[in-house]
Amino acid sequence: MPHANPPLRILLIQSAYGIFASSGGYRANLAFCRAMAAQGHAVLMLAFPYAADLKQLPAGDVEAAQEDPLSFGDHSVAVSRFKFKGIDCVGLDAEAYAAAFDRDEMRKPYAAWLETDPNVEGCSESQVPPECAARRDFVLGRISAFNPTHVVVNERGSLKIATDAAAAADKQGAQDKEGVQRSFVRVFIAHDVNSLPFGPFSVFGDSAMQHDRLRKVEGLWTVSEAVKAYFVQFGQLKNAKVLHNHPWIFADDPAHLPFYDNWDKAHVTLINPGPAKGFPIAHAVARMAPDVNFLVIKSWATQPYVIEQFEQLENCTVEDSYTDIEELWRKTKVLMVPSLCYEAFGLVVVEAMLRGIPVISSDAGGLPEAHLGVPWVISVNPFTEKETNPKLVERYGQWKLPENDPEPWALTLHGALWDQEAYETVRVKGRQAALEYLKDLDTSKYERWLRELLAVKVE
Repeated sequence: MPHANPPLRILLIQSAYGIFASSGGYRANLAFCRAMAAQGHAVLMLAFPYAADLKQLPAGDVEAAQEDPLSFGDHSVAVSRFKFKGIDCVGLDAEAYAAAFDRDEMRKPYAAWLETDPNVEGCSESQVPPECAARRDFVLGRISAFNPTHVVVNERGSLKIATDAAAAADKQGAQDKEGVQRSFVRVFIAHDVNSLPFGPFSVFGDSAMQHDRLRKVEGLWTVSEAVKAYFVQFGQLKNAKVLHNHPWIFADDPAHLPFYDNWDKAHVTLINPGPAKGFPIAHAVARMAPDVNFLVIKSWATQPYVIEQFEQLENCTVEDSYTDIEELWRKTKVLMVPSLCYEAFGLVVVEAMLRGIPVISSDAGGLPEAHLGVPWVISVNPFTEKETNPKLVERYGQWKLPENDPEPWALTLHGALWDQEAYETVRVKGRQAALEYLKDLDTSKYERWLRELLAVKVE
């Protein structure tokens, strides 16, 4: 007689390049996979490792017999099998894959492919770009071999492949002749709103076809109430489940993270303060406070022009991202997060508060949620429209920078830096709130929801 709760079989498709990627979405997916595997569920992660990544893994974690390379149009992409943090993984070489897909020539063919559905009569896929066909066949082969109960995705291409495959499986029947489950639950995790096919912050614009795929998935997973509100307001999708990221994204044992007392430190830290992350506010405040030392950490949003502007200020030090994040937190007195984009949550806010570092952030998107009722949150005018001036697009990206008054930021920062009693109150309150928040996030929450989705699927 089968077990009342047999293990789930979860296939997760990553989208970030590199298995040591710093992307919040990637790390959230990884924490979820690790937690589910630790509970005895079968997990397979499709990833994009760099060759150098695989060399850093223990020799026993990388299979000696690699699979034959796959042909992605004119590009050959190596396939690898390995274990990473206890998870079984199959990878496509990130550098070769990017060479095949991240080309100007692929933009239109890829966009056109996303607008096709082989399960709809009259919607032909006869002209599928070979690169897309190769990616599709690779994923379908893993689905067939792994036989998942759930396929978890967080980007448009993987959603299309999973939706097309699920529709085909459902047409053939949920079970094969041997009674083995062949259909699967589709779960889409929304780590941001920029990649959604609707709403004012959609980078790629509205798409009825892609919108419909989100309607069809069995599980819509949003990482905050703010993202759920976006789904409801702009997508008319009211069935999203709010499940905050698994606490292992912060640490395996968050309660034992260092609790820093950094009152005597000198740095106000800005992580990735590009235009979307509040460059106009950050730069203005730095100019208004020449006696304050600002530490600017470069990342994906910091365009060359932005870096140049910070480097021209004597009180700003620009550095690359830290391999050891504790090295950064040890020298940080206050963290500033002046985002102007619709943040999905704000992981860095909780990361800092766990360590006793006060945070001053904007109220964009889910940032107020991440503050957990702890000061300091400042209201901003967020992005609302696209930039049309080519020169400004080159400097700052596609969003028009809205007007924001830097004075409230300068005044709040002054209080945080010079009022030790207020600093200590926020420092302690932040640590307590963050630990209390994480106590409520146990793996059973994710398991119960996935089983509920599966029960509905197989009925």
